[in-house]
Amino acid sequence: RERANKSASKEDEESAAAAAEGDRGVDGGGTNEGLAAGVSKAQERALRRQARAKRWEAFNATKPDDKYEDPQDVEAIRYAETHRGDFSLKTADDYVVPEAQRVNAQKKRRQLVLLEESVHAIKAAFNERFMDLRDTKKSMLETLSKEHARLNEIETKLGLPLTSAPPAELTKEEEPERRYVASDADVRAYEEKKSASKSGGGFGGFGGGGGAGTNPEAAPAAAAATAARTRPPRRACRRCSAPTGGSAAPSG
Repeated sequence: RERANKSASKEDEESAAAAAEGDRGVDGGGTNEGLAAGVSKAQERALRRQARAKRWEAFNATKPDDKYEDPQDVEAIRYAETHRGDFSLKTADDYVVPEAQRVNAQKKRRQLVLLEESVHAIKAAFNERFMDLRDTKKSMLETLSKEHARLNEIETKLGLPLTSAPPAELTKEEEPERRYVASDADVRAYEEKKSASKSGGGFGGFGGGGGAGTNPEAAPAAAAATAARTRPPRRACRRCSAPTGGSAAPSG
């Protein structure tokens, strides 16, 4: 706009100078051709000014209203106001905990349930991976057993000493589904263990060197019996006539 104003003032000055020259030509006895040339230049500059004024008028007509707001700017401001967060101090007197951040028993119970579900999902995934590895190991053991049998046949034909067989069975920890499957040998072992624990109980077994000496599982019961015999005798309380002593706290 400043450049346009400068150019307009410059053209005005030129038109004024041309008009002065035309006047001087008339006063100095110039020809009619010079007068006609001076008038045409002045009219041409006047037309230029009029055209420039029309362009400025059209350009100023495109100026938005003072109360106009760009929709994109309005949306950006609204988004910033809704997502800027709350930076109020929690130590302020007028601070109120938002509803979404309040803690109650229902929310904590829901968290506990979700944690239990997460733990169960993790355990189930681990068990699934464990069983897949167990199946892979089982198939590898079967293949290894077949290869060992074939190796023994070749060694027998060649008259070579037979190689020892590799482990071809899974451990108890690798077969959790057989935890509650008991064989006849397990039942007999349990009955022997139970009868040994019964025969080793009491003072006779401990003093005579019977079940407590031969059965290691009877040692805790024997130790408890020994502690009961070595405990100091109880004495009667004078005030309440109740037996006291040992590890009991004195009354009164």
